[in-house]
Amino acid sequence: MPANTEPNLASITLETTQSACLRAMGMLASGRAWLVFLISLAILVQAGLFATANWADVLQVRTPAATAFPGAVPAGENPQAAAARPDEESAATQPAPNALQNFWPPQKWESIMKLALPIAGFVGLASAIILIVLTMIGIQVNLIGRLPALAAMISAFYWSIITVALLFPWGSLINEPFGQVGDRIPWLFFTYKEVAAAAANTEASGIQALVWLRFIVWPLVSLLAAWVAGARFGKAYWQVVGLAEMPGHTRDEQA
Repeated sequence: MPANTEPNLASITLETTQSACLRAMGMLASGRAWLVFLISLAILVQAGLFATANWADVLQVRTPAATAFPGAVPAGENPQAAAARPDEESAATQPAPNALQNFWPPQKWESIMKLALPIAGFVGLASAIILIVLTMIGIQVNLIGRLPALAAMISAFYWSIITVALLFPWGSLINEPFGQVGDRIPWLFFTYKEVAAAAANTEASGIQALVWLRFIVWPLVSLLAAWVAGARFGKAYWQVVGLAEMPGHTRDEQA
């Protein structure tokens, strides 16, 4: 009888370990969902505020061409006639404010951006780093519990590293200026000054492509990487759930 007792004890131990690991994977998956949500929210807040500053011009940093140089005289017009024009004529050429410009004054939008942009940057980067920690714990849980989701967890770990690499402010670690402009290497989460400068120069032909790359393409790629990491983590969780629903999932033959 002692010979039969040892396999039974091993089976019970393995079943207890797997049950604890299944519960741990459930808690990790819940934390993963919240972290991916926070990363997505931070990126969308940044992109949304840039869109309002760039296309809605809520900061009103762009001046129409007719009033960019108050003393300029259009080509072919008599300077005396231009000086005699009433001020109401130039005011009439100003575009009508849009809904977002009427919703809040530029000072209000400026204060919101100065507050929201740094918070979004901190929350996004911190959540991405914590996501790496959760995936590392998930890998350990799969190893200890002999769960079948190890490959998916490793994939989630790789995508979490890619997400952090896209979100990390590498410019703060490199003191050398970037190119000939004397600025540091930019990162995904930008500041109010960068948004205002990009909105003011968005019509320049040489800057338009960089604006789209920095403020639109880069955030979308980072958002996609975070979603893929969360999806791989979710796949690992559902593989574990499938194991728990299988009859005799303790795999007595391995005991």
